[in-house]
Amino acid sequence: MRKLAVYAFIFVLALIQYAGTWNHDYAWDDAIVITQNERVQKGFEGIPEVFKNIKSDEIQHRYGYRPISLMSFAIDYGLFGDDPHAGHIVNTLFYGMLCCLLFFVLLKLFPDRTPWMAFLITALFVVHPVHSEVVANIKSRDEMLAMFFGLLAMLAFLRILDSDKRRILNVFLVLGFLVLSFFSRENGIVFPILLLLVALYRNESLAHFAYKWGVPVLSLILLFGIRSALYSDYLFENRSTALIAQGKFLEDGFIGNPLRDATGIMQILPNSFYILMQNLRLLVFPSELVHDYAFGHTKIVGWSNPLVIFSVLFHLFLGYVVVRNFKKRTLINFGILFYFSSVFIYLHFLQVGPDYMAERYLFLPSVGFLIALFGVFEWLTKSSFLRSNQPFYSTPAAKGILVLFGVFFLMGFAKTSDRNKAWENNKVLMETDVEVATECARLHYNYACLLHAEYYKSPSPTKQSRILEHYQKAVDISNRSMKAQLDLGRAYMEFGKPEQGKEVFLTCIETYPDLSIPYIEVGKYHLSKNQFQEALNFFEKAKEKGKENSDVYYLKAVCYVMLQKNELARKELEDGLIYKPVIAKYFDLLGDLYFFEKKMELSKKNSEKALAIEPTNEVLKAKFNERFAETN
Repeated sequence: MRKLAVYAFIFVLALIQYAGTWNHDYAWDDAIVITQNERVQKGFEGIPEVFKNIKSDEIQHRYGYRPISLMSFAIDYGLFGDDPHAGHIVNTLFYGMLCCLLFFVLLKLFPDRTPWMAFLITALFVVHPVHSEVVANIKSRDEMLAMFFGLLAMLAFLRILDSDKRRILNVFLVLGFLVLSFFSRENGIVFPILLLLVALYRNESLAHFAYKWGVPVLSLILLFGIRSALYSDYLFENRSTALIAQGKFLEDGFIGNPLRDATGIMQILPNSFYILMQNLRLLVFPSELVHDYAFGHTKIVGWSNPLVIFSVLFHLFLGYVVVRNFKKRTLINFGILFYFSSVFIYLHFLQVGPDYMAERYLFLPSVGFLIALFGVFEWLTKSSFLRSNQPFYSTPAAKGILVLFGVFFLMGFAKTSDRNKAWENNKVLMETDVEVATECARLHYNYACLLHAEYYKSPSPTKQSRILEHYQKAVDISNRSMKAQLDLGRAYMEFGKPEQGKEVFLTCIETYPDLSIPYIEVGKYHLSKNQFQEALNFFEKAKEKGKENSDVYYLKAVCYVMLQKNELARKELEDGLIYKPVIAKYFDLLGDLYFFEKKMELSKKNSEKALAIEPTNEVLKAKFNERFAETN
């Protein structure tokens, strides 16, 4: 086998597989890291800022601490600007490089086996449909970066095991690459465990005991130490707590992962076994792929679920296989342990994750699955990939299974090419997946938001009905998303159905009596009906629930103005200034009130603040020039 030609084939195969994504737009989680991320959109200038560890309710801060990945997106932005096509091309090129690196690592991991095994595993990895999300969604480059640096760490560790030269240098390389992997995505923390697995299965005579076992353990301690430090008060900036004081709603994550309600490990465990079987289905029969496995499409299951029972029995059998053949260190064992070592962090044992399950979670575990699959091939055909044996394809059974692998390869290539089309943009993605995940609450909500945003280009009653249908579907599936309820009520108000909107808001008050926003929305309903005293009553309740919400002060002031109580309106706005409002109409109204009281300096000062917030607002400009032209 000519290795250079093989590398070229793998790289070109990856490019061909995903070339169809090069003309795609941004989609799904690209908003988090690109389209709504201020730090990334600064390009090269924003790189120092991506190393800040910030958490808030803003979309750009819901990403975790992954500065290496954010830096790569910032570099993209600095080089190519706001160009999704460039991001997709970079993803595809990097995927090709990663697959070549995987082939090289497999050669080093299994030096006693023919390169054909490494090639076949890599070829199946390249075309596996479950990887479509990782490559076709620009944001998921973090998965590739984490795996890329993790594999480099594994290579450096193999050099420690295989040679007594430059061991100290390779130790530092291992630690450095693992930190880069962890800073690309938190699942990089599994690589020290994979290094322990490699140490267990490699009995090199040159490997010194302290290096063989000490380096993986030291790596694990280092990454856990970094993880603890990152979320300490010194390095972690949590802005989400401010929402509570404002009476706003911080989503509890339930509609992303219903296990947020799990009361203990015994409720989590059956779901972990359920997820394992769903993962196996995706790896073996990836016929129905969706981008969102949130509540509705997945629900909490118990021990009595038939799939859970089967999963427990099946995985007990796998455990038996591993224990029975432990001393033999077989290919099946290595693959099984590789798979479980890399997938266990997504089973919610240690911490309930943001998503119940996801296809991107199988990116690294699929390597272990494919290794185990080829171990099964050896067992079924009584042949071997060992270099010393006769060719692995020498028996009729082996040839038959190779044909089957060929069929899987072609089917994988075709399925992945087809699935890539769904990632063209958000609309195509959601329209495709909503037909499969028909009961997914978050998907219906996101699709309604997308349709609502597009509605203004060409409004129609039919589009209104469709928007309301998907908002309503999301709320019917789960009332745990306050955003979905509020947007449903607002849509009713906007589309000329205020009474239905009011009912949604009142229901929201019953569900969330301690939050200010539902009271604000009911107050706005009464305001729209010119029922100013009724509106004022609800705004006052909203203020009780979230006194730091500056919107309440403005809305109360509007009511006072309409009730001809300008002094109370002005005082309300002055009281709200300590909460630093950032809306132009707040300062515009305050400027008006000072103007009517003949307090010209204060009026001008607040009008200037309104213009600073909305410098292109022609109405504000005209008003300012009319009032203060002579003083400028």
